[in-house]
Amino acid sequence: MEAASSEGKAKASLEELRQKHLAILTQKDRPDYFWSIVLEIGFFGWVGATIGFIMQVFKGEKGFVTRRALGWGTLFLISYFIWIVGMLKA
Repeated sequence: MEAASSEGKAKASLEELRQKHLAILTQKDRPDYFWSIVLEIGFFGWVGATIGFIMQVFKGEKGFVTRRALGWGTLFLISYFIWIVGMLKA
C-alpha cells in the first residue's frame, strides 16, 4: 500500500514539475526593441567618439588639442553611458 501511495506522489510531483518547466518554456522573454535601439546608438556613438577623439585631438604640431579633447571626451563618456544603460535595460 505504501508503494502505491509513493508511486502516486512521484507521478503527481513529476506532473507538477513538468507543468512548471512548460510554463517557463512558454514565457515570452524577448528584448525590448526601444532599448535595443538605444543600445546600438550608444555603441556606435561610443566607437565613433573614440575614433573622432583619436583623429581630431592628436593633430597638428602641438600634438594634443585640449579644447577638442574636452568635446570628444564628453561625447565618448555620454555615448558609453548610453550603451551601458541600453545593455542593462534591453
